[in-house]
Amino acid sequence: RLAPEKETHRVFPALRELKKSIRPHLVIVGHGPSEGELKELAKGLDVTFLGRQPNSALPPLYRGADVFITCSRSETYGLTVLEALACGTPVVMPHCIVFDELWNDKLPKDWMFDAKEPDTLVRALKAASDPSAKKWITANPIRASWAVATDKLLKQYDDMIKMNEPVKRRHEVLVNFLALLFRMMLLLMALFI
Repeated sequence: RLAPEKETHRVFPALRELKKSIRPHLVIVGHGPSEGELKELAKGLDVTFLGRQPNSALPPLYRGADVFITCSRSETYGLTVLEALACGTPVVMPHCIVFDELWNDKLPKDWMFDAKEPDTLVRALKAASDPSAKKWITANPIRASWAVATDKLLKQYDDMIKMNEPVKRRHEVLVNFLALLFRMMLLLMALFI
């Protein structure tokens, strides 16, 4: 999906920098509200917009790529990362809570970048596009299943709910106190009217 929260615009300055030493070609799959803006940013670069593609077309696209890039820091899981890795394609992604938690100890650290520092995206792209990166993926396959992913996600939700229990209790005490105070005010008003 090409939308502002995906932060795809971050890739274009990196491509301009890479263009000084290599001939990068970027393929963008998807459509959405940011498509026009991204096409403007892509002017002067070798970029192909494929639009929306059926799920059956994605594996060959992943396998044909030297590197898969995601710039989004607002993912809940990042399914596209897992899809690309399953197809044997190195993935460049930003440091963010979800990606750091899911992938920091499973992928080379130099494949991740700091979204606030554009130079780190260039370095990550160079590292992940090195021929040794595909060999690394082959030698270190990612083991994932929906059952494990679901268990992790449910545990995270459970942890968040538990973290908020003291706040919830304080809120309930406050609501009960205010309700009691309101009843007392009504009683006092009834006595004096």
